[in-house]
Amino acid sequence: MSNAKYYKALGIKPGDSLSGEQLAQIAGMKARDVDGVKDLSPDPTPREVTDEDIGGALDLLEMGNDDHWTKVGLPSMAAVENLLGTDTIKRADVERVRPDLIRVEA
Repeated sequence: MSNAKYYKALGIKPGDSLSGEQLAQIAGMKARDVDGVKDLSPDPTPREVTDEDIGGALDLLEMGNDDHWTKVGLPSMAAVENLLGTDTIKRADVERVRPDLIRVEA
């Protein structure tokens, strides 16, 4: 499912700014979109976060959203944890998955 389809499922229009809650919903929907079966309900079973999950969350960070980045341009751990629904992610995990990811300002 493309991001556009997730946005549509949540009633988000092109150009809308995404809240942390919406980003978390999208990340959760992506994690449960298996073999074309879309389950939009909350996942009651905690599971181990994979590098693919972390990469997916990092893909959802918005360059223009100050809440998604630290002052030095690194991904905000709070934003990544919010997207993944866990507080077990470490900076080392993010750096392992995307070692060169920094905020690019226009």
